[in-house]
Amino acid sequence: MTLKKQRISSSTRKFDLLNLALLFLIVLFDQATKYLIRTNIPLNGSVDIGKILSFTYVQNTGISFGMLKGFNWIFTLIAIFAFILFGYFYLTERKFQYIFILAGIAGNLIDRLLLGYVVDFINFHYWPIFNIADSMISIGIVWIILLSVKDTRTTLKKGY
Repeated sequence: MTLKKQRISSSTRKFDLLNLALLFLIVLFDQATKYLIRTNIPLNGSVDIGKILSFTYVQNTGISFGMLKGFNWIFTLIAIFAFILFGYFYLTERKFQYIFILAGIAGNLIDRLLLGYVVDFINFHYWPIFNIADSMISIGIVWIILLSVKDTRTTLKKGY
């Protein structure tokens, strides 16, 4: 019995270390892309990549889609709370998908704390400008929703 607990504990530690490494790599990639944009494209400047994609450097002190600009300090506090909340969810549920959300929150929180704004730059012309961190949050949330729907359907089929 004790041996089995050690094996599970060891595999959980490996799972957590791999997820922590993934979180770190996503944040590093997010921050590296934002640094490249800040240092190579003037504010509100744009570099066309194709007909539908540009890298456009904007500073966002609001939330998604540039709404509620000028409230960076409130969104910094909300981001800290969200990071703690999703960290708790990860620690209690051990769902891999929370790592994407945590990395996204961390990437944008770093911007808010160090710069006073979030660097956004991915511009598809038909959608508001966003960044890698925003994408990670969206991917993590959609993934969790899809898994929840799948779990609900499975439960309903079993008649529980």
